[in-house]
Amino acid sequence: MIDEQFLADPSRCPSCAAQLRAPAERCPACRIPLQGPTAARLWQVSQEASALLAERSRLLAALRTGASGPASPAYEETVAVTPAASAPAAPGTWTPTAPPAARRPEWTPRRVQNLLLALGVGLLGVAAVIFVAVSWGRLGVGGRAAVLTAVTVLSA
Repeated sequence: MIDEQFLADPSRCPSCAAQLRAPAERCPACRIPLQGPTAARLWQVSQEASALLAERSRLLAALRTGASGPASPAYEETVAVTPAASAPAAPGTWTPTAPPAARRPEWTPRRVQNLLLALGVGLLGVAAVIFVAVSWGRLGVGGRAAVLTAVTVLSA
């Protein structure tokens, strides 16, 4: 993260804040391109961010001292342009939004335990079917009747 004091300084790299000696094509430290439309837009956004951070610092200082002066023109424009989720209580009043709900983990320990148990039961069932299929010919009439009775009882 770049220090906010270097955001509006054209003699500093907008990425790493390294000192730039002359208008260069690339930053000597981090090697990002410093010319072109994307670089120009980055400089513009950095300057806007610097102005907003300075305004933020001024507002915080005013709140700490208890002074409630008129809002700056930049704030009035932001309030007018930014659509609000709900109407503010009074013009120029800041209403905090609720923090996003904490995401639940996709796999809880209980869910993993149930999944492993179900996989174990399924594999045991597959092994039983394979065992019966392989040994069906060796079973006598009583063995076959017992297997069919067990399958009938389990399926009911």
